[in-house]
Amino acid sequence: TIVIYACYMLPLYIMFFAFPDAGEVDATILDAVKMLVITAAAMAVAPTPGGFGVHHYAAKVASMKMLAFPQAAAVAYGTITHFVQYVVVMLIGGYFLMKGNLSVSELKKAND
Repeated sequence: TIVIYACYMLPLYIMFFAFPDAGEVDATILDAVKMLVITAAAMAVAPTPGGFGVHHYAAKVASMKMLAFPQAAAVAYGTITHFVQYVVVMLIGGYFLMKGNLSVSELKKAND
């Protein structure tokens, strides 16, 4: 479980420093943990398919309040971090589908 949370938190931390218009960000790992908690809570309270919209808004507000990101950088932060986290999960899932010689149609049949 700790490794899974770390895999979600690490991109959040790295992305704090990816926006030059955000100025000198004085972020710590604890800030990334806070961001993970805030975005995860938002997605748990108002779930949408894939967390689209909910994650972006929560990350935008949190980065503006916690780290004083300007609005444009905060919106980009929310969008890019969600994309990175989502793509990683999809790639790992796709790898294990191929490794197990499974297809989406077979999974649908098994679900019925």
